[in-house]
Amino acid sequence: MKRPAFTVGLTVLVAFLIAGAAGAPSAALAGVLLLALSAAALLIRPVRRRTGPVTVLWTAALAFCLFAAYQVFWVDRQLEQAGRTVALSGQITGYPDGTDGQTGVLTVRTGDLPAGTRVLIHAGGLTPYAQVQGTFALTALDTGNAAGLSARSDGIFLRAYPRSMRSMPAQDEPWYAAVHAFGQRMADAVCERLPGEEGALIAAVCLGRKARLSADTTEAFRRAGLAHVLALSGLHLSVLTGALLRILKKLRLPRAVQAAVTVAGIWIFVLAADAGASLLRAAVMLTLAVAAPLLFRRADGLNSLGAALLLLLLMQPCAAYDAGLLLSFAATLGILTVYPPLKGWFDARLFSAPPPEKRIRRLGRAAAQWAVAGVCLSVSAVWLTNPVTAMFFGTVSVFTPLVNLVALLPAAGTITLGLAAAAGLCVPGLRYGAPVLLLPAGLLARFCIWAARTAAGWPLQFEVSVPVGLLLTGVTAAGTLVWLYTAKRRREARTNDPAAASAGDPER
Repeated sequence: MKRPAFTVGLTVLVAFLIAGAAGAPSAALAGVLLLALSAAALLIRPVRRRTGPVTVLWTAALAFCLFAAYQVFWVDRQLEQAGRTVALSGQITGYPDGTDGQTGVLTVRTGDLPAGTRVLIHAGGLTPYAQVQGTFALTALDTGNAAGLSARSDGIFLRAYPRSMRSMPAQDEPWYAAVHAFGQRMADAVCERLPGEEGALIAAVCLGRKARLSADTTEAFRRAGLAHVLALSGLHLSVLTGALLRILKKLRLPRAVQAAVTVAGIWIFVLAADAGASLLRAAVMLTLAVAAPLLFRRADGLNSLGAALLLLLLMQPCAAYDAGLLLSFAATLGILTVYPPLKGWFDARLFSAPPPEKRIRRLGRAAAQWAVAGVCLSVSAVWLTNPVTAMFFGTVSVFTPLVNLVALLPAAGTITLGLAAAAGLCVPGLRYGAPVLLLPAGLLARFCIWAARTAAGWPLQFEVSVPVGLLLTGVTAAGTLVWLYTAKRRREARTNDPAAASAGDPER
């Protein structure tokens, strides 16, 4: 099996999605049946030799059983407390988007719920890392809306309304509190220097602070197919990592130092930002990719993606329902699998001739290749994210690839310049130079907002139901597999046929 980590990670994701939709009893039954089928497969010698199918069977069986156990022994025990008034004591460890401090995430330390349980507490004046104790009325979280589904994917299943509560200032802050507070200072500094939607967008795409972003702008990005730009994910971290690696290479530092500094920068950014599951997945994946050369191994994109996904799902099984994680995973998977053969198909038909001798024509050819590569990259990312968007947000846009092609480059510039300007505004020696970077970042952010709002009003925006979204996901996945398999067979046929290989190579 060429990519075991990717196979296991993808199998666990699919099993968790099916188990969550089917419920704990059905998941447990499916797990037991798959365990029996896996054990029977080991008794058949021809099947036993096929490591791929056997690995998928055992992984799926264990994943179904694990999710069922998590649902019964952790989730259901919490939901049994819904409708009761309980005594709790704990610490405020986060805030959902757009709540302005009126709703916080309380991590329970002692009380009538198990230690480590996280609940949404509705009370005003909640300060970061404050100690809270009192009696609370619990209700089950409504997972029928986007906010409830997002909280569920973060392992939160209950809401707590105070009956009597006492809040005390933080006594023992987490070790990462200072870095997280610095990230909040950067977002506040950007919004103070650049008020309006432009500053709010920079704070959102650079640091994950989306509280100041208006609902109209958020909805425009969603309808235009640019929701992944607002969710911190692999796009944002890849831009930061690429810029950091270029700077370190210019300094001609040793490769080990470059990798160590880059990995440190990745995780400092994760701690400073409001990190969700998609950003953590990207951080793990990029850490594996950057550190692989130090271990004398060649980084494999699909294996790194699967390993990161598997780690996140084992830490939090309900992360399988995080829209940001699934969008980020789908976009990365599309780029890693669909982009190479798609770009190769266009290159073989458009750019197979030798490069022209005249410089102007060479520049025109390079510009055309860049444009084709951009279109292929956008189509590859959107090809698998469109079904996820349909399933979670109920919309499908025909113009999504075009909008992504137009907006992604300005969005990358907004991330790079905005993050540098935000850091400069909070560093005493760089405060006077930071506005020089903030001005172009604001202009790029304004362009992104204009593109999203313009595309959101275009026709051919289709509203779809969840079953249609599921059907679209299945058809897209099946079509992608068939196309990739056909492309692989054609590539193998050309490799084994010397005449076809010579005909396809203009230099032979």
